[in-house]
Amino acid sequence: MKKTIGAIAAHFVRLFSPLRHRNFRFYWAGLVAQVGGQQMMAVTLGWLAFDLSGSPLTLGMINLLQAAPRILLNLLGGAMADRLDRRLIITLGQTGAALVMVTLAVLTTTGAIEIWHLGAGAVVIGFVLAFDEPSRQALLPSLLPNRSMLAEAIPVVSIAWQLNRIVAPAVAGFVIAASGAGTSFFISAAGAATMAALVRMIRLPHVSRRSKQSLLRTAIEGAVYVRRNPVFRVVIGLAFFNSIFALGYMLMMPVFAADVFGVDSRGLGVMYSAAGAGGILGLLTVSPLVRGLGPGRVIVGGLGLFAGSLIAFALSPTYLLALGFLAVAGYAGHLYTTSGDMVLQMFVPDALRGRVMGLYAMLWAVMPLGAAGLNTAASFIGARYALAGGASLVLLAAITVAAVAPGLRRVRLPDAPAPADEPAAQPARP
Repeated sequence: MKKTIGAIAAHFVRLFSPLRHRNFRFYWAGLVAQVGGQQMMAVTLGWLAFDLSGSPLTLGMINLLQAAPRILLNLLGGAMADRLDRRLIITLGQTGAALVMVTLAVLTTTGAIEIWHLGAGAVVIGFVLAFDEPSRQALLPSLLPNRSMLAEAIPVVSIAWQLNRIVAPAVAGFVIAASGAGTSFFISAAGAATMAALVRMIRLPHVSRRSKQSLLRTAIEGAVYVRRNPVFRVVIGLAFFNSIFALGYMLMMPVFAADVFGVDSRGLGVMYSAAGAGGILGLLTVSPLVRGLGPGRVIVGGLGLFAGSLIAFALSPTYLLALGFLAVAGYAGHLYTTSGDMVLQMFVPDALRGRVMGLYAMLWAVMPLGAAGLNTAASFIGARYALAGGASLVLLAAITVAAVAPGLRRVRLPDAPAPADEPAAQPARP
């Protein structure tokens, strides 16, 4: 028993070891504040849009207006991250986001808010994220002494996201009920401003990234690099395929709660919590799995388990059984996505990191479109068969990659630590 407790304690010490480093600590603290504010902003924006219009279509349009700039501009944002000071881009972006949220807060508090204000705010926030997100992801390796620590740093960063996805929406709900949507927007602005301030406190040596190429050509160069690298092409291709056909399952939960399992809002909350709890467990265990099996094997196995558990959830005969499969889906989904992050962060050269991570980050903007497709299919064939069908395609993709791309399964973490600002050894070709 003592050995088991000691092993668990040692694992947690190693997992959170990146927080010992000043730069990473500032980054992580700022990320917690930013993501919390971002999640509260999303809830508040959606609640206010529906409250003002009473139309689900309007709510969907607000979400689309925020996603569109990210889909269109993420690759350009990545190109800028590879040419300019990434800290400056994040600072300017989060300062801009804070100003937008303060404007919405003032309009809401004074009773002057209108739907078009929300739409304009959603577009600006989407624009900010298109440039901010690639820089945030590209900045991460330079905050650590060597790349070997990314196996722990990436799950720790993901924990900041996952915990906020569980806690922040509930906080937003209570704040809106107690003080109104304006107060929630003000808190969201404070989160963005905190990230801007803390990123400016990060100390890094100056790196010149000047280029004579146009910004568009620089962006295209990143896409061409991914296309020519078989491992990165498979990792990002799988991510997009999953985003279109299965990852939007969380946005189908209200349909499953009401029409399939017949539970109320409390039951819906438990469904979200089950997936969230599984996700946290996945983040806590992914590092030793990746070190033992290699990130490639965890990607393929995690995606297969994710798709299989979604099929089982969709076809579950009872609510309690569905909760169990949701927890497995949350667990496997985070194994898969975190391992994909590790492969890209470990092996992509720093000079191309912003563009590659910008392309990869587009999958989160594409996900709502995939969810819209699943919900549309559900209106014709039912939610169960729509989700099971999409997840079956993802499972087939995972099996196909396992069969035809053995090089991905052979990818291992570098044996010798590579400096954070230098490319590690290239992964094996499939």
